[in-house]
Amino acid sequence: TAAPVASTPAPVTSTAAPVASTPAPVAGPTSCADRTDAWTIGKKTKNWCYWARRGADAAEVTLRCNKRKIHSDCPVTCDTCSSPTSSPSPPTSPSCHDSPFLFQFKGMLQTCDWIAQKPKRCNKKGVNLMCRLSCNACDTTGDPVQKFQLTTWSGKTKFKTCEALSLKNDPSRWCEIEGVSETCRTLCSA
Repeated sequence: TAAPVASTPAPVTSTAAPVASTPAPVAGPTSCADRTDAWTIGKKTKNWCYWARRGADAAEVTLRCNKRKIHSDCPVTCDTCSSPTSSPSPPTSPSCHDSPFLFQFKGMLQTCDWIAQKPKRCNKKGVNLMCRLSCNACDTTGDPVQKFQLTTWSGKTKFKTCEALSLKNDPSRWCEIEGVSETCRTLCSA
C-alpha cells in the first residue's frame, strides 16, 4: 500500500516543478528588461535605451528618460523596475513643458531638443526656465529671460522676452498664441 502512495507524489512533484519554474524566468525579463531593438521617436530611429545611458551619469540618464518618455521601454535604464505597480511616468506636474520656440543661446537660435543633447547646457542662465522638462526643472518658478522667436497674429516673426510681453497693453492676450503659455508660465498664470 505504501509503494503506490510513494509513486503518486513523485509525478505530482515533477509536474509542479516545471510549472513553478516556467513563470519565474518569463515574469522577470517581461516585467523589467530594456528593449534591445531600434525604434523611432520623432524622426530619429535608434536604440533609445542605449542612447539614454551612453556616457551619462545618473542625473543625465534621468533627464534623457524624461525627455524622450522611454520609461516603459527602458525600465532598467530609467530605474523604473523596482515599482511595477507605480506609474512609469516621471514625477512632473501636468503643466511641465519645454518651450516650443527657438530661443537665443550664446548668440545662436536653439531649441530645447538641442539643449537636451547636453544637459550641462541647462546650467546657463534661464535655460532651465525655457526647457523645464528637458532640464528637469518643472517646479522652478519664474519666466525665462531669453529672447524667443514667435509668430504674431498678423504672421510676422518677432523676437520677444516674457518680460517684454508683460509690458504690453493687455499682456494676457499674448498667452493665446500657441506656445506662449508653456514659455511664459508666470505671465500666463496671472
